[in-house]
Amino acid sequence: MTAGLAVAIVGAGRMGQEHAAALTAAGDRVRWVIDADPRSAAALAGAHGAESGTDLDRLLATTTPDAVVIATPSEQHLSQALRCAHLPTLLEKPPWLGDQDPTPLVAASRVAGRLVAVGMTTRFDPAICSVQKAVSAGRIGQVLSIDDTINFVLGDESLPAWYHQPHHRGGGIVQTNGVHALDRVSWILGELPRLVTARAGSTARTDPIEDSATIVLTTDTASVTVNVLWSQYEPPPTRLTVVGTLGTATAFADGSWQVTTIDGTEQGAAAPDRNNYLTQWHAFRAALADPRAPSTIPTVYDLVGPMTLLSQTIATLDIRG
Repeated sequence: MTAGLAVAIVGAGRMGQEHAAALTAAGDRVRWVIDADPRSAAALAGAHGAESGTDLDRLLATTTPDAVVIATPSEQHLSQALRCAHLPTLLEKPPWLGDQDPTPLVAASRVAGRLVAVGMTTRFDPAICSVQKAVSAGRIGQVLSIDDTINFVLGDESLPAWYHQPHHRGGGIVQTNGVHALDRVSWILGELPRLVTARAGSTARTDPIEDSATIVLTTDTASVTVNVLWSQYEPPPTRLTVVGTLGTATAFADGSWQVTTIDGTEQGAAAPDRNNYLTQWHAFRAALADPRAPSTIPTVYDLVGPMTLLSQTIATLDIRG
């Protein structure tokens, strides 16, 4: 595929807007926008010269998009992806919830032979990519530990109403950001770690929500600690550090990175203008252009393991106020 793609965006909220901007920057076109709120659909469609609607099934019955982006609230992802699995699809995380069975989606994707990718944008962050490459190349030796910390300021008013539903159906921090951490530590390790324990908390907010968590994981040779926090104050900086037998590799929130081994230190500069959504869309598009070539875009098959780990984590959470 070399010509610009005609893309349908399902979900006109912030994530839909991010994806629409990315694919437009890549030279593709938002052709249709679907959202349960007709005003939201019309607003995003109007910004891109697209058609708007509220009925996904009607769209699929009357048109054939070159690709579909699903960016709706989490509990809708699986059912909508199933309806779109005959088309190349980029599905926002999480691709399904902990109490949903992904088997029909995985099977449908295999039968149709279509790409159903999952939007795990942190895999496309330059700092995270640099750490993963250093580990996979063996530069820091055998991994001994990973410390993955994701902290940022997030007020109640920053969250859509559906985020304030119970953690297993809504958008609590484990499901929203923990899924990124579980995916990328598995990707960096090259294997799925095992859950040891998990603890989540809810701070004093207007609308109580699971907004902090610690997840402890292990492999036969490494320990992993994941800390995630939505704070109402300036928190400690986000960073990911991998310690190995021959060195360490660290990714920082500004896109910079550092690898230190017995041979010295290598660093990458901050990348304040990076656009992980655009890089991800380029990877999605490349996978469509040549399905046989190695791809960096994770698919629903790749997410089965991390999502199983996420389900186990949510099922065992000790949530404390």
